[in-house]
Amino acid sequence: MAAAAEQQRRTAERFAGRMSAGEVLQAATEDLRFDWLSTLSALIAELDAARGEDDVARRTAALDRLRALLVAPDAGTTFGARYLKALQDHPAVVFAHRDVVAALPVPADA
Repeated sequence: MAAAAEQQRRTAERFAGRMSAGEVLQAATEDLRFDWLSTLSALIAELDAARGEDDVARRTAALDRLRALLVAPDAGTTFGARYLKALQDHPAVVFAHRDVVAALPVPADA
């Protein structure tokens, strides 16, 4: 969800000034303001690894976690609270969210 990361970058720049691409990358790995995105990036990495290894069970489990994370974000978690705020404040995040949720395969038990 590049849109959520871009909005986080813009928010950070309001306080610290313009950031270069290198500074954004460093902030994404070290800055607590970007930490909430690590949940999402870890799932993306897990999906990529499962797909690369053609591990259907692992891929299905990661997709289930991704679906749970995005379809109904839990406002009681750091990720959920920040994600819901990004959805409220930034139309680009809403459109990206719509596209990602639409692309998620229907769960096997549905």
